[in-house]
Amino acid sequence: MPLGVYIHIPFCLKRCPYCSFFSVASLDRTLFTRYRDALIYEIEHFPTSVEIDTIYFGGGTPSIFPVEFLSDILSAVSTRFKLLPGAEITLEANPHTLDERSLRLLLSSGFNRISIGAQSFSDRVLSLLGRVHSADEAEESFLMAREAGFDNISLDIIYGIQAQTTDELLLTLDKLVSLSPEHISTYALTLEDGCVSGLCPASSEKSCGMYHRIVRCLVDAGYSHYEVSNFAREGFFSRHNLKYWNQEEYIGFGASASSYFSGRRWRNSASIENYIAGCPPVVDILSKEKIKDEFFLLRLRKTDGFSTNEFEQFFGEDIADFLAIPRIQELAGSGYLAFEDGRLFIPGEHLFVSDEIIVEVASSFFP
Repeated sequence: MPLGVYIHIPFCLKRCPYCSFFSVASLDRTLFTRYRDALIYEIEHFPTSVEIDTIYFGGGTPSIFPVEFLSDILSAVSTRFKLLPGAEITLEANPHTLDERSLRLLLSSGFNRISIGAQSFSDRVLSLLGRVHSADEAEESFLMAREAGFDNISLDIIYGIQAQTTDELLLTLDKLVSLSPEHISTYALTLEDGCVSGLCPASSEKSCGMYHRIVRCLVDAGYSHYEVSNFAREGFFSRHNLKYWNQEEYIGFGASASSYFSGRRWRNSASIENYIAGCPPVVDILSKEKIKDEFFLLRLRKTDGFSTNEFEQFFGEDIADFLAIPRIQELAGSGYLAFEDGRLFIPGEHLFVSDEIIVEVASSFFP
C-alpha cells in the first residue's frame, strides 16, 4: 500500500495562542536556507525507496517559505520516492502570505491541493484568535487560488470561542457555502491553560450547539461529513489524513515530524537547531496495547467507523464477542454506538463527544 509523506515547515509570521504544533515566528532567509538544506539531506538519506501517493506540507505556515524552496523539497521527495500518478500534494497556507504569482508557481511546481487557514470570516473573531489576516484577505486568497487553477481547495475554520456570537458563526458558514471549497475542516477552540490573552473556549454546551449547527449547514449544502471535524465534496476527502485515521504508514521529515513505518514510530527533534545539526530522532516503542488502543481512537473518528473485516483482521477475534461485551451493549443501547451493514460507528448526534465514547470503548475491550 502506498505511503504518505509529511513535511514540517515550522516557521510562521506570528505564533497563534491556540496552536499546539511546533513552530517559531521567523522570516530569517538564512535560517530558511539552512532548514531547507537539512530537509533535503534527511529526505535524500532515507534508507528505503517506497511508493507514495500523498505529500502534505504542514506547519507552522509553509506558505511563508520561498516557493523555490518548497519546489526544491518537493523535487527531492519525488526523486527519492516513487511518486504515483495522481498523488495528492497539499500545502497549508495563511491567507496573508498568498498572492497570484506564488499560487501559480506552487501549481506549476506540482502542488495540486491547498489548505487555507481562514479560521473565520468575521474580523472580530480573527482579532480574538490573534490572526494576522482579515476576512477580506481570507476570501481573496481563496478566489486567487481558484483563479490560479487549484481545483482542490480546503478551508479551515475555528468555532467554540467564548466571545463568538451565533451571527458570527452564521456569517462564516454562509461565506463557506458561497465559496464552495472542495473540503472544509472545522475545529473547536481548545487551550491547555483555559484562556490565553483574553481568548477563552466556549462552554461545552455552547460549542456542542455550534458543532451541530455547522454539521447541519454543511450537510445541507451537499458536503459529506466523513470525520468528526471534516467535510468534503465526493471525491475530495483528504487522502493524506485518511492514512492517519486508518493507521496506514507515513514518513515525516522536518523538525518535530513523526513517522510510522515498518512497525516503528519515531519523532524528530522539536528544535530547529538540533534538527539542522542532525540530532537523531526519538523512537517510540509501540506496545501491542497502544496499537490496539489507537485502532479505536483513530477509526472511530470517521463517521463510518470500522468494518467487521477490519476489526477481525486487526485483532484476530470475532466481532460478535466484542459486541457482546456488556459496556459495548450499554453504549449501543443508549445510542452512543451503532452497528449497521457490518460497520460499527458513532452516530452523528454524538460525534461531538466522540473522545469520551472512544475511551469507554477502548477501556471496555482492554480493562
